[in-house]
Amino acid sequence: MSVGRYLAKKYYSTQIRREEKNHLGQWMILYRWQEQALATDFREMHQIIPPTDRFYADPFCATENGRNFIFIEEYPFANPIGFISVIEVFKDGSHSAAIPIIKCDYHLSYPLLFKHDGQWFMMPETSQNKTIEIWRCEDFPYKWHKHTVIMDNILAADTTPFYYQNQWWLFTALKQDCKKFGDKLFLFSGNDLFSKNWQAHNLNPVKQNLVYDRPAGNIITSNNKIYRPVQDSLKRYGGALELREITQLSQNSYQETLYQRIEPCWDDTIKGVHTYNFSDGLLVMDGLKVIAKP
Repeated sequence: MSVGRYLAKKYYSTQIRREEKNHLGQWMILYRWQEQALATDFREMHQIIPPTDRFYADPFCATENGRNFIFIEEYPFANPIGFISVIEVFKDGSHSAAIPIIKCDYHLSYPLLFKHDGQWFMMPETSQNKTIEIWRCEDFPYKWHKHTVIMDNILAADTTPFYYQNQWWLFTALKQDCKKFGDKLFLFSGNDLFSKNWQAHNLNPVKQNLVYDRPAGNIITSNNKIYRPVQDSLKRYGGALELREITQLSQNSYQETLYQRIEPCWDDTIKGVHTYNFSDGLLVMDGLKVIAKP
């Protein structure tokens, strides 16, 4: 961690604290259809703006039987425990209301979706419960149940699985010897995604920098290359995104290089972006707006 980056974080944190005296950060959902997973221009995206008493964040998308859905963290300001909801979206820019699908007595966010043997599963963030959980869908997209806990007694944020070279990898931000999630990236590997048998990477943490390495969406493969969406929270939490190309991934090595940086510069009213996902021609992101406190 460079001294310059540390001092910059201190400066921006002071500015944000002043802003928060009279304002709230409200996340909303951005989406559009496009052919490729990667994009350089983020204008002309449809917006899903939540009611003023809550935010929508961490979008993941899925298509089933020709219908398109965005799964989100829904977070009411008055009762600050997030839960998972789903929104159906249409190509004309319209969308359904957000329908809650998973609620617990602990915070839920980052509803990471994947399909395994034809069945939909979700690995939401459950760090408040000190677990990494996998939920199974019984009736897509509305009915889910907890399938298994693959790790417990762990403070892990935004855990993201990826199958590579005949084994599973878990990318996760652990709160270990640091103040906030995102300062360090940890890797674990295993043969069975649903088991508790995970081997820590020999170089853990494989990356560490100030609020700069937290996962920000499913890992993307495009043109035989692998890209990892990453949060950059230097200026503010979720201030920007980076797409990084993974160039080495084995039990003894890990390397990634910057492919693209995504700043919310296409819209003056958007102050941050911190999730990037693409599936079946649907790109989803979230955007941060600053609204006056009620």
